[in-house]
Amino acid sequence: MKTTKVCALCKKGTLHSAEIVLERDVAGHRFTTTVPGMKCDACGEGQFKGPDLGRFERAIARSLASTAPTGETIKYVRKALGYTGKELGELLGVTFETVSRWEREAHPIDRQAWALLGLLAMDKEQTEAMLRAAADPGQLPEVVPLKVA
Repeated sequence: MKTTKVCALCKKGTLHSAEIVLERDVAGHRFTTTVPGMKCDACGEGQFKGPDLGRFERAIARSLASTAPTGETIKYVRKALGYTGKELGELLGVTFETVSRWEREAHPIDRQAWALLGLLAMDKEQTEAMLRAAADPGQLPEVVPLKVA
């Protein structure tokens, strides 16, 4: 027996598989993508899986990281990576107030901090681990076995 899904919004239409268009306007640029989802045949409302939105926002952050920094781009990248201003400040070795000044454009972000934010956008896990290790370095054992490809 086949189950049909009724639209949660209009409660009239039936949901069908469709490509859902996602769009975001950031810093004078329109970013677009499509993700698989369901669309209501009555009201046209589209539904898609939540993780697809996060992936889209991180892709935007990676793209923005290759542009000149503005308060808007700094804030977007920070939020897309899931950091509060305080968390990003701690990671970059600056205060929350400094992050706030960058985002309000009260003070320009320095090149090194922008480059680190870009690296976080490119590879959050590895870059974050390196920044945390730099802030609190550990000790390597005397003998370190390595696998070399």
